Amino acid sequence: MKAEAAAKASFLQQHPEMAERLNLMLPVTVFYASKRGEGNPQRLSLPCIRISATPARMSQLSLETFQKMADNMAVASSAKLMGPANKYGVKEHAFLRVDSERNVGGTRLYQAYVQTLSEDYLLTIEIYVTSTDELQKVGETLQTMVIKDDE
Repeated sequence: MKAEAAAKASFLQQHPEMAERLNLMLPVTVFYASKRGEGNPQRLSLPCIRISATPARMSQLSLETFQKMADNMAVASSAKLMGPANKYGVKEHAFLRVDSERNVGGTRLYQAYVQTLSEDYLLTIEIYVTSTDELQKVGETLQTMVIKDDE
């Protein structure tokens, strides 16, 4: 809630005329875990996973749009994409994924960035690790997820 209020205040400083019509749809972290139980969604402790949800008005994901977003994110964070974005399915759910690498304070950081839709939300799964072996294990796990329907 603090982040949303700060973002709204910042935007309204630049565009006060939007005060009555502004409806920001910011991501909300719904899950965070690290190997050692340390850190939080804003101050990560490696390796870790963070899942966020953003209200979305879309019915399907676009690999082309996802690739463009990944390219822009890589430039903004001085990261290198490890390959093109790819699409895969788990029990009729579409997932998009791209992996990247970058240096952070002398540490090599690898990130798996995954998105999927769930009802009216765009879910973003970010997994941060420090080796390509860990990243490969993440990939194998993501490819073999099981999604159960409500019974």
